[in-house]
Amino acid sequence: MTKRTAAEWSGVYPPHLTDYLHLDDKPSRRDLPLDKVNDWCHTVGNWVVIQFLMKEANLNVMEEIIANRAA
Repeated sequence: MTKRTAAEWSGVYPPHLTDYLHLDDKPSRRDLPLDKVNDWCHTVGNWVVIQFLMKEANLNVMEEIIANRAA
């Protein structure tokens, strides 16, 4: 898949995609917009971004289920 196709399917601008995928973390690089994360994961078939965000937020599915049952 080309970067242009990936950007199109994810709903982001093709020139911005290079910033999202770059290995360094320069302040001038753009971050993948949060509202595009799900589309990006569907496009590439990899859910690591969402898993990372869940880890960073200290959430997991079982904790949420347990909390909902206790409520």
